[in-house]
Amino acid sequence: MPTSRPATSLFPTLVPEGSQPRLWLSASVLCWLGGGASAIKIPLEEILNLKSYDGAFRPNTHSGPTYVNVTLFIDSINVDDKKQVIGISGELLQEWVDQNLQFQFQGPSFLPSVELSGVSGASILRQVWRPDLVAGKELEAREPSSNLEFLRIKNDGHVVWTQRVRYSFPCHLDLQVYPLGSHKCILKLHSLGYESTELQPQWKEDATIDYSSVVMSHGYKLKGAKTSAKSVVIAHRPQRELQMEFDIESSGGWTVKHTVIPLVATVTCAYLAFFINIRGVCARMITCMMSFVTAAIFHESTYRNVPPSAQTM
Repeated sequence: MPTSRPATSLFPTLVPEGSQPRLWLSASVLCWLGGGASAIKIPLEEILNLKSYDGAFRPNTHSGPTYVNVTLFIDSINVDDKKQVIGISGELLQEWVDQNLQFQFQGPSFLPSVELSGVSGASILRQVWRPDLVAGKELEAREPSSNLEFLRIKNDGHVVWTQRVRYSFPCHLDLQVYPLGSHKCILKLHSLGYESTELQPQWKEDATIDYSSVVMSHGYKLKGAKTSAKSVVIAHRPQRELQMEFDIESSGGWTVKHTVIPLVATVTCAYLAFFINIRGVCARMITCMMSFVTAAIFHESTYRNVPPSAQTM
């Protein structure tokens, strides 16, 4: 009697159609029926049901707001104390559930998720709805690059979107004891167009985030970061705003090392020169003049980098 032994193999393949490549999901089902075999190829557009999907509409359009979990991984922080501007670079991760993207074909042997990068899956990635979070009071807004993003869609409609971001925003530094002291700078994220009744972003509590490895500017260190969220009104629209407060401490070690210590050493040498040779008036005068010129040069070079503020003028 003929016997049948099914074997399932799932793997993504790239199949050209005309001149435009399409992303396919190949599901090969081999059925041994008298030595015959059949293969089934399912395009990714059918798995995600993109023919009836419209990315212009957010998830849960008719059943309440769309909740988005947000996580910010920081790589570096640049502090420009003269312009009082903070620059942050890192990765912004956003998660939400889109039931319209649930896989049409599900099963224990089927793919658990589909991964789309900004390079290979840009054509499909552009069809998926994504949140429109932006930084408030951003000074140097940059057009996001599609190559620096990654989208993961799970079979139950859970979507994870990762972006490479860089924010530049003003921060009022406390210059009472400049160059020492600590400063608190707040990064604010909100939706560009959705109101709070339509989009509800919220910070995802992740205890594994470690900010101790963040690269900081010379003379500064990050003491900690605290997240919060509140309801605000922006451009006459009620919105949900996410805030991340950075506690930045200025050690002043670089300034002391390159300014204070050389000045003290120069003045000390000039003072000791008086006792080395009490009759060497010319040598003492030259040493004193060199000390004065050195102090003036150090003062001028340092003062150029001092922030223009009432406390430092």
